[in-house]
Amino acid sequence: MKQAHTNGPWAFTGSINNTKTRVTYYIGKPTTTGSATDHCVEPVGLASNSRLSLSNEECLANARLMAAAPEMLEALAKLIALAANQLDQSATHDGLENCKALADARRAIAKAAEANQ
Repeated sequence: MKQAHTNGPWAFTGSINNTKTRVTYYIGKPTTTGSATDHCVEPVGLASNSRLSLSNEECLANARLMAAAPEMLEALAKLIALAANQLDQSATHDGLENCKALADARRAIAKAAEANQ
């Protein structure tokens, strides 16, 4: 898999704009350089409910998901390779379902890679 995104692992900051209704998280590579106001990540994205369309909990869940993306992408690619090597490509119903699952996983990886091309 060709990688054009920022290498993982990624992390996310503690909430900024810390009010009862508004939160923002920066997602990116962990760093120990810079000041405390740098939020300890080199940002590649953010999760925010600045328009108040998301709950604070949903915003936090989005930040966690985004921070896990590079590791999930790598794990999915490894699972595809393992499954492709292990699967019996017979015409049985289970075999066809497994092939569909592999195709779905490959499409997910292609979707993630599209933005990098």
